[in-house]
Amino acid sequence: MLASVFNDRKAMEFNLDESLDIQLHEPMISRVHFRSTFTAIACLLLAHDSSYNLSLIKRRRYLQTGRKIVQTFQDSVKDGSVNGFSVLILLKAIDGRTESLYQKAIIAAGRSGLLHLEAIANEQLAILLMTSSSASTAYETDAEHEAAIERYKQRALRLYADWGAHGKVAQLRSSDRTLGMESTHRAQKARALKARTRFDEGSSTAMMRKINLGVEMSTSVLEDVDATDDDEETVSRESRSVPVRGLA
Repeated sequence: MLASVFNDRKAMEFNLDESLDIQLHEPMISRVHFRSTFTAIACLLLAHDSSYNLSLIKRRRYLQTGRKIVQTFQDSVKDGSVNGFSVLILLKAIDGRTESLYQKAIIAAGRSGLLHLEAIANEQLAILLMTSSSASTAYETDAEHEAAIERYKQRALRLYADWGAHGKVAQLRSSDRTLGMESTHRAQKARALKARTRFDEGSSTAMMRKINLGVEMSTSVLEDVDATDDDEETVSRESRSVPVRGLA
């Protein structure tokens, strides 16, 4: 988990090589969910990071493992799992590597009160925009491009702070001294409790009807995002796809 949160590629690779052969099925369902989530995040991040030196065999193995876990979450969501929904959307975004998918992951994690997943989605989207060779073409000006990166980085820092990840906050601030420290105060707003009441079995099933398993979210779902949240900007512009160089 920490390797993924801190974006430590070497630690991700080491942990994956030590643990990929461990079975992801065991009686402790909660532990399987946690392990599967961060194993898939690490696998997909490494598989699609062309700047990180990996053998082709290992890169393909990571991609195969990550997508296998994505399929597992996809099946569980089809069966009505509420807990796997936000994870599925995030993994699809990491694998799909587009800004629009990341925006959907941010919305899903935010509405379910999962601060850590929302923070990861914001940070990874900022990295995507910084490293994508075609990212600048998705914005009319360089200023808009830089503003978007700064916005997602700032959101990530605030979310990590609310999550209590002080080491991660320090890492982000050390890499960018312009980032502020204001908290979104989500705990005081009882965001998680609000999310749990929204995401009962019925509402989760209804939402899945609006979002197909390719994670193509309908306009009605995007418009349903709570516009009263004063701690973050509502996604108001049209989603832009930002492809990143991945596997051939």
